[in-house]
Amino acid sequence: FFFFKQKTAYEIKECDWSSDVCSSDLSNTAGENGMWHITDYKSSSPTHAWYYGLENTKTYNTGSSNYGYLTSQEIDLTGLDNASLEFKHCLTTEDYSPYDVAKVEISEDGTTWVIMYQSTLSLTAWEDVLIELSAYAGKKIFIRFYFNTLDSIYNSYEGWLIDDIKRSEERRGGKECRSRWS
Repeated sequence: FFFFKQKTAYEIKECDWSSDVCSSDLSNTAGENGMWHITDYKSSSPTHAWYYGLENTKTYNTGSSNYGYLTSQEIDLTGLDNASLEFKHCLTTEDYSPYDVAKVEISEDGTTWVIMYQSTLSLTAWEDVLIELSAYAGKKIFIRFYFNTLDSIYNSYEGWLIDDIKRSEERRGGKECRSRWS
């Protein structure tokens, strides 16, 4: 379930991991492999993170090329002046472009996607990412995290972990709302 806390001019929407509400806010369209899932294997903050990888091997090696999307429900940014998306991630891949690519994409219709962030670089620690969504203020959007190996070789790496996903909004009149997915 969601908690709502009122502090001066801020409204904070937080997710309680004891329910399934958080995971139902995002849909898993993971190609043929269904590898996006919530894990307690590794996280930036206690105790869970989204993971694109196989839990039993801690890799994304299926013997074939594979891909998957983790897509938000429609997000309403109407009536906003500014918005942003923040998250932490740990990406461990073969570290060779253009293979094993991690992307964050935005869509206004759920069909046509615009790349807002892209990386093929492996990380040794959690990295903070901030994506400005102000160009989408006044619109309804979808956000998705997309991972694609593009080939079937060199896939015995950890994969992509995403944690502490937050959407910040500045509403007309100076009110900021923070929505938290994980």
